[in-house]
Amino acid sequence: VQVEYDPALVSYERVLDAFFGCHDGARAASRQYSSVLFVHDEEQRRQADAAVAARPSVHTCVEACSGFWVAEAYHQKWLLQRKRPLFLALGLTEPSQLLLPSAAVLNAYAAGRISAEATLVRLLGLVDAGKLEIEALRRLEPLL
Repeated sequence: VQVEYDPALVSYERVLDAFFGCHDGARAASRQYSSVLFVHDEEQRRQADAAVAARPSVHTCVEACSGFWVAEAYHQKWLLQRKRPLFLALGLTEPSQLLLPSAAVLNAYAAGRISAEATLVRLLGLVDAGKLEIEALRRLEPLL
């Protein structure tokens, strides 16, 4: 996951807290699925190293960021893909559609990160912004 944030609004320390709050880095994994924080400068490295050191049970590495690659489609919105009725209710049929904002909202719901009510509010915002059809929201609502 690549996170973009405005440091004038959110500190890197808060980003790290959010990362460790929703990510289980305590499980050792193969290199392909390992927990890694990719940093962009020495200050981020210092803060990331401190955050990892403060969590002795965490198996998270800190490495310099050398680029970002989007994961293969089958890795996108993994939890949402396992909740097929939600996926289909929004009319998501192509792997490329997993990158849509509506898929991100539903994935957060599928992961238990946001409530059904918060999901509907966020999706309604996408309807208002013209990024989601109201019919899709109507199909989805009974499933939440």
